[in-house]
Amino acid sequence: MKKLVRVLPALFSLAVLMAGVSSPVGAAEYPERQITAIVPFAPGGSTDIMARTIAPLAEAHLKQAVVVKNVSGGNGSIGAKEALDKKADGYTILVTAENLASYRVMGVSQLSFGDYDPIILLARGVPVIVTKPESQWKTVNDLIKDTTQKPGEVKIATTGPTGVSGIVATILGAKFNMVPFKSEGEIITAVLGGHTDVATVGLLSVADYIKAGKLKVLAVVNDRKLPNHPDWAALGEAMPEYNKHLPWGPFYGVWVRKGMPAEVVAKLKDSFAKAADDPKFKEFVSKNEMLPMNLMGADALKFANDFTSKTAWLLFDGGAAQKSPAEFGIPRL
Repeated sequence: MKKLVRVLPALFSLAVLMAGVSSPVGAAEYPERQITAIVPFAPGGSTDIMARTIAPLAEAHLKQAVVVKNVSGGNGSIGAKEALDKKADGYTILVTAENLASYRVMGVSQLSFGDYDPIILLARGVPVIVTKPESQWKTVNDLIKDTTQKPGEVKIATTGPTGVSGIVATILGAKFNMVPFKSEGEIITAVLGGHTDVATVGLLSVADYIKAGKLKVLAVVNDRKLPNHPDWAALGEAMPEYNKHLPWGPFYGVWVRKGMPAEVVAKLKDSFAKAADDPKFKEFVSKNEMLPMNLMGADALKFANDFTSKTAWLLFDGGAAQKSPAEFGIPRL
């Protein structure tokens, strides 16, 4: 009996110690404070709107605030680099679009999707070619014909060669006068103010302006018309020679730098997956004519890698790329 009395306290102490070992602090307490979601573009663009829509829905499951921070410049590369340079503790995430696919071949940055782990790919959008309602062009065919007859005279607003506007200009192969801006928000302002003639942007950014009659759609950059807008021409139907590049368009996702603790990644995935399944987010995606993706893990990586191949080789074959995709081991699909 005396031996048993002496052993019991020791067993109790050991049990307490083992309980502490089996309950990792990170898994139990993450997140303990607010999370910063870096958007590598200025406010007002599609990615910014996406981030500000999904963030509050994810907050409900993370039990902490998700604060959007805009870090613009370098066609998104500056903000993407800032997210990569932060500590791998889960308190900085990156909400970005498709731009990382083209950085290397365009000489913008050495960054790629391979530097990050996907939390979730949320949705993809369809770009639209827009102009003022009083514009001389009634169809996308009119626009392309004009650029052929007057090379370099038609001003198109762009965020650079690796943005949606730049890639679509490459797809079109038209000789535009490329006028640079920092964000889709600035692009829209420029077209509305008559400072540029035309722009290609994500439908998410301009949906309200189109509905208000302040902008008109010359074409959706897709192989077929959008079901809810049969009166909008599809580029692939109006000009079938472009179908080899379609469908193509922006996509939006949440990423973290590699090296995050597994339990942190799991918590983020669970929270953002639930946010993406929220009726409010589904309504947002549907209202803005986007297509839900909800891709995670290997599926998300495959989509990003395939998109990178398609985009990089499109830029190279079109003569816009500074370097061959082959230099970076990017396969041709």
